[in-house]
Amino acid sequence: MTITLSSKKQLNASVDRLRAECESLGIRLGKDSDKAQKLVCAVLNQPNWHHATANVEKSAEQSHLDLMKDECDKLLNEPLFDGVSEKSLLKSSLLEFKKMDSFYEVIASLPSVVSLLEMTTGHLLNKVNGELLTVEEAMVTRMNAQFAINMLATFDGILPKSIESSLVEFLKSIDS
Repeated sequence: MTITLSSKKQLNASVDRLRAECESLGIRLGKDSDKAQKLVCAVLNQPNWHHATANVEKSAEQSHLDLMKDECDKLLNEPLFDGVSEKSLLKSSLLEFKKMDSFYEVIASLPSVVSLLEMTTGHLLNKVNGELLTVEEAMVTRMNAQFAINMLATFDGILPKSIESSLVEFLKSIDS
């Protein structure tokens, strides 16, 4: 039997559930969490609490990276965006994200990517003399917006608040 927890929150919730169940059965574990943590580690076949926590965090980080790579594939393979040049900022960023070995690398590079997307999209939307967007410019703008929407939906509560708010502001700037 294998028990897999995907977040530190789940791991801590397991300790809380164990404590509550023990108390309901009249088993006292004391005020601190040491005994409950040791019991949870025994069930999870982990040598200690620090090891269990590290494994859960590593597992969560890998699943976030896998999600990111899936999101990149979705946008890169979307037929609607076939006309967007491979040299576009977003397409080249997505290809770079797919090469990364760590979700933390992705997180570290996202603020600059979002900032550049805001700048290029803002430039496209504020053309001089009311010129209309070309088909490719419209596709690039739509792809940039879809990237922001997908990031917010897929990584809700996972991305740092500063990146989330940048993505929201970016979408607001497109909407106005």
